[in-house]
Amino acid sequence: MASDPPPSASSSQDGIQQGGHSWWARLAEWNPSLLTTVTLAVATGLRMALTPLWGSGYTFITYYPAIMFIAVANGWRHGVAATLVSSVLTIVLFFDMQASPGEQQTALALFITANVIIVSLSEAVTRARLRAQAETSLVRAQEQRLRLEIDARAKAEETVRASERQMQFVTDHAPVLIAQCGTDGRYRFVNQRYADLVRRTPEDLIGLHPREVLGAEAYQQAEPYMREALAGRQVKFDQQFLGAASIGRLLQVTYAPEWDERGIVTGFIAAIVDITERKQAEQARATLAAIVESSEDAIVSKDLNGLITSWNRGAERLYGYTRQEAVGQSVLLVIPDEQIEEETPILAKIVRGETVQQYETIRRRKDGTLIDIALTVSAIRNDEGRIVGVSKVAHDITERKRAEAALRESEERLRLFIEHAPAAIAMFDRQMRYVAVSRRWLADYGLEGEVLGRSHYEIFPDIPERWRRAHQEGLAGVVMRIEEDRFERSDGTVYWLRWEVRPWRDKAGGIGGIIIFAEDITDSKKAEDALRESEAQHRATFDNAAVGIAHVGLDGRWLRCNDALCALTGYSREELLARTFTEITHPDDIEGDWASVRRLLAGEIETFSMEKRYIRKDGSLIWGHLTVSLLRDEQGSAHHFISIIQDIQIRKEAQAQLRQLADDLEQRVEVRTRELADTQDKLRALTTELNLTEHRIRKQLATDLHDYLAQLLVLSRIKLGQAKLEEVTPAAMEAMTEVQEVMDRALAYTRTLVAQLSPPILNEFGLLMALRWLADQMQRELTVKLDLESDVLSLSEEQSVLLFQSVRELLMNIVKHAGTTEAKISVTQADGVLRICVSDRGVGCDVGPGEAKLEPGFGLFSIRERMKALGGEFDMQSVPGEGTTAILQLPVVQPGPTADEAVAETGVAAVSHAVVSEPAAPGVPKLPTTASLLATPKIRVLLVDDHRMLRQGLRTIVNGHPGLEVVGEARDGLEAIELTRTLSPAVVVMDVNMPRCDGVVATKRIKEEYPEIKIVALSMHNSPDIVARMKQAGAYGYLTKESAGVQLCRAIVEAALSRPSGASGEGRDVSCGPS
Repeated sequence: MASDPPPSASSSQDGIQQGGHSWWARLAEWNPSLLTTVTLAVATGLRMALTPLWGSGYTFITYYPAIMFIAVANGWRHGVAATLVSSVLTIVLFFDMQASPGEQQTALALFITANVIIVSLSEAVTRARLRAQAETSLVRAQEQRLRLEIDARAKAEETVRASERQMQFVTDHAPVLIAQCGTDGRYRFVNQRYADLVRRTPEDLIGLHPREVLGAEAYQQAEPYMREALAGRQVKFDQQFLGAASIGRLLQVTYAPEWDERGIVTGFIAAIVDITERKQAEQARATLAAIVESSEDAIVSKDLNGLITSWNRGAERLYGYTRQEAVGQSVLLVIPDEQIEEETPILAKIVRGETVQQYETIRRRKDGTLIDIALTVSAIRNDEGRIVGVSKVAHDITERKRAEAALRESEERLRLFIEHAPAAIAMFDRQMRYVAVSRRWLADYGLEGEVLGRSHYEIFPDIPERWRRAHQEGLAGVVMRIEEDRFERSDGTVYWLRWEVRPWRDKAGGIGGIIIFAEDITDSKKAEDALRESEAQHRATFDNAAVGIAHVGLDGRWLRCNDALCALTGYSREELLARTFTEITHPDDIEGDWASVRRLLAGEIETFSMEKRYIRKDGSLIWGHLTVSLLRDEQGSAHHFISIIQDIQIRKEAQAQLRQLADDLEQRVEVRTRELADTQDKLRALTTELNLTEHRIRKQLATDLHDYLAQLLVLSRIKLGQAKLEEVTPAAMEAMTEVQEVMDRALAYTRTLVAQLSPPILNEFGLLMALRWLADQMQRELTVKLDLESDVLSLSEEQSVLLFQSVRELLMNIVKHAGTTEAKISVTQADGVLRICVSDRGVGCDVGPGEAKLEPGFGLFSIRERMKALGGEFDMQSVPGEGTTAILQLPVVQPGPTADEAVAETGVAAVSHAVVSEPAAPGVPKLPTTASLLATPKIRVLLVDDHRMLRQGLRTIVNGHPGLEVVGEARDGLEAIELTRTLSPAVVVMDVNMPRCDGVVATKRIKEEYPEIKIVALSMHNSPDIVARMKQAGAYGYLTKESAGVQLCRAIVEAALSRPSGASGEGRDVSCGPS
């Protein structure tokens, strides 16, 4: 039948010939298959030409006329074939890959349905045309017409039946479930797939109502949509099919109304697509996204420009960057500079379509630490298959790397263990090649030279077959052990061996080979005969042993005992065998004895020993040391106990005496411990006192150097400076310059010596100012950051000295050992506790070695002991590579009144030592105005210094100036305040460091009362902190004492003639000398 032309095609050709249309005639001459192929090729080419205009839309537009033409020209069979071929071509060439599978299936189903209708209509048109041609032929020839009509009707009926069968075939095999229902809802047509869904035949369903087929619950869900369709509206919805045959299937249902020629709804057509797989795919994609997000591995994607496009939580944990910080950044964010070049070959592989699997490399975390990772890199493609990005999965293998290193170390230890083991051990791979071998193995079997890598069977070709089978059993995972095995060598020598074959496993868990433990027991076998011969001697030993030996039944009865046991208990052998061991055991020891027996019977222990008391026949108690083991028969069942009992009565009595002596010794040790603790407290106090005494001596020596030698040097330099102002010879001027340089060096050395002995700033301004000074002093070697919570601390001299020494020692330790140039000192005070932290970010250390690194005499132990003596604590925290923090904690009292408050509360003391040039005016006189001051021929100057010689030198300098006049002298701040009130000077030359009241406090009080008075500060020190404090108090300028000889008079004149300043602390930021 395949070779017969279609009836419709033949009829069509006849009609074409009869109609006389030349082009139809030419078409009729074509082969139907060739015509179908050419038509489809033209339609496909035309659709491809229109793709730039329409894209993926109008997918089937060119195929509808082509199929209609094929059906009309060649018949319905070629039309159906063209429909299937065009469907395949459309799927391959024109479907939009971004569309969902459900949409694609629906479009394809509608296309097939439409083409089936087109083919049916074409066939109907063909039949109608044939009928018309037949009627025309009957007009021309009645007989011919009648015959043709009969033939045409027969052919038409056959064609209709074939068409119906073909349409039924197409609908049955279409990937869509199709049903046609009338206005009453009953089925008028269903295809085979629909019938398969409900486990019925199409014939059974015709005339049934969906309620009868789908069930009440499913019908209740679908019934509102059926009403919508019968109302003339097309509806689409998803439904979970609950039928027993396909329970759990998710269906996409479309109800389309069916109209007659009058526009009246005659029913509806249901097109149903099973979208279970599509939904599962969507769910799978969502699940995959959740898996990616919850993955412990870092999953990162980037575009072809290297910019990060996705960043899961695993990446946040691994690299330390949040998603917001990473997305949009270059992937070089986590790649160390040394690994950047790795990206180029990896990207090249990805472009070639390859996948990089488990590539081990290094990445950098946000905190800068480097981690080992294993990368899996693959391409990201778009719907056209073009590479648009790269996906990277990074697994942290830091622990694996450590484990591999540990494994290598373990393997090395195993190799050394095997090689040096005092037993014959050999390790083989699966081919029985030597992997490791002990020296004992080589010695026992007389092997020389290198055997590793060689086959065991090559070295020992005469190995029995049973041993080869044992090797194979071991390689199969079986552990084999033979206690005695006879081996006869080729030279006739017989050996007895005890051996064990045990498999070993590789890293993947598979059997990598076997280990053979072998022991030559030839000598043991030879000794067995001697052992049997000695059994009689053993029996004699049992009976004549000096300790009690007995066999005891499982019920506790004595089965056998020797004479020593009878002597120990006082019973005869017959009397003892008639009793159980509990009858002669002290009641307090019975339960412990039985508990051990039960454990022995349960196999938990192999033997036990205990000390217990036995009741002798005469009623007395005797201590014995009992050792019990269990003898089992060949089947492993318990047979009887073997007990060995030794008389330990004398030892027990000696132990009691030792316990008494131990108690006495413990009491004496406790007394000595208390005495040692008291001595330790006294030594700690003595050490503290020695420290303070050393400080006082240093302080006294520093004071003497400062108050006498330094002042003399300063005065001499002032005098020398004055002399240089006079006219002298060049030789004398040169000599004075050299002397001045020597004096400057002597003065600088004196200051350095004073600072090393006892920093004056610690004694005069307290711990906080001393810490600032210490930070400045160490600038050349260490940059010290200060974080001081307060400017006031109330500490005793002892506390200040020890804390200062501790901080200085800790800073020196940082310079010497920390390997850093930065440190930090923070001082806080809370809840009555002073806390000083000295920290660095250096190399760090373990606390133990760190203590050894401190200077001798003031190590961690010394600091800790001194802090304990003050009632405080010392703690040190250090991590290698992260730095060290030392913490000093000391309970302190609340701060007392400041120097300003003390002056305000106590008032100014009587100026008993003041030198005045004119009588004190009663009360507080009003200071002269600026005009009267300018009219005065001389500027009134008050000198304030606690050194008389220096005051005299300064008086000489000031009075030597024609416009200056010294009106008084004060030796401390309190006298200065009082004389200012009484003498009304225009300028006060104020020393900074003075007893009772220093220059800072005095300057502040004077400026508060008399803002118009100018104050020029003098000091031996050139500390920026002291300069700042004086200027903050209101000083006009600041001079070092060695520069006073040249600059003092000029500074006084500048201060007196300057514009009057405002309130205290608002003076100009000027300096009258080097600062």
